[in-house]
Amino acid sequence: MNVIHVLSELPTTKEVINLTTAISQPGKKHIFHTKKITPEIKDHYQRAFSNHKHFFHADGEVNTVFDAIDKVGAEKPIRIMSYPSQVSGLQHDVKKTHGGINISVIPLPHDKEKPKTVKDFHPSIKLVDTKKMLGESFEIGDYVTNGEVEGEILHIHTRYATVISEGIEYRMWTKDLEISENHPKRNQLYKESFIYKGYKTKNFNRTISESFKDIANREDDEYAVLECVKVFDYILGINDKNIVENFKTVRIQIERLKRYSKKIGASYLTENFVCAVEEELLKCAIVENLKFSTTDRNMIAKVIAMVAGVSINSIDPTNTINQAAIKIRTEQLTPQGWQLVGRLFNVATNAGIKFNKDTFSTSIQQSMGLI
Repeated sequence: MNVIHVLSELPTTKEVINLTTAISQPGKKHIFHTKKITPEIKDHYQRAFSNHKHFFHADGEVNTVFDAIDKVGAEKPIRIMSYPSQVSGLQHDVKKTHGGINISVIPLPHDKEKPKTVKDFHPSIKLVDTKKMLGESFEIGDYVTNGEVEGEILHIHTRYATVISEGIEYRMWTKDLEISENHPKRNQLYKESFIYKGYKTKNFNRTISESFKDIANREDDEYAVLECVKVFDYILGINDKNIVENFKTVRIQIERLKRYSKKIGASYLTENFVCAVEEELLKCAIVENLKFSTTDRNMIAKVIAMVAGVSINSIDPTNTINQAAIKIRTEQLTPQGWQLVGRLFNVATNAGIKFNKDTFSTSIQQSMGLI
């Protein structure tokens, strides 16, 4: 597997995090850069990753990701790391230009909702280099003014910052900025309704609203966009009580959200919420003995891994559950605890996941009621 990532921006917090993600992927890494990446900026990257186990390297300059594909060649499958908003379009373009090559497009982290500061960086990135990337005086989330416009720092670069004020983004020189005393009553990054075809959302934040504005501008299927907006707004507003009281409704709405978000290329926005709600649905179904479709094996494996407290290192649900079983067998559970865990593993069995039951002793298997 070849992993392609193209550096095309100044070294912002987000770009460094994206590069960390790219070089941590399995397979041979090909890190290209565009002509906009100056020697000084490249030096920042090299120093930032000098202690990283993969070590930073670059394969040279390219104009587009398609040039990078041509340089890498087609002997092995290719995985392209791309911004979430570009995944759908890039998949379409790659299929046209390189249809005979096994290429997958993977979204990079999209973490506007939780802006990172110097302290949140990968431990291998040197603090002094990180400060140079972010600027000495300001951090993402600071409320600043240039004397004319007040707003919150959305991105910060070596010499300028992107500031958002009442939904509008401005690019300002950092030398002209100072911390404003007039802090907003609400966090501008987090709260904003989105109005589409007369429907006004109640639970969207600024990031989701802005993303759906972009989707609405490029998507021709207006009905699919509207339905996706409505059902996503509903899902964002539910809680544990809603799930218990409206189990069937929530389950139906989750399936509709998956269908419509996939249709309009918004899965990267909804998938984390879908997974979280599906996990709650499954746990609720197990505890309350409710009827629930067990066709999503990956989701079942995620729930079991979460209960066991193990990280999900495999896309194979069988491997995930086997890792969870190894961890759980060392736990000191009550008889009721083993019964509840046994229900989880029986759901996996009913879903067709064949895991190693012999990880547990015979007596524990009996306590769990494994089928």
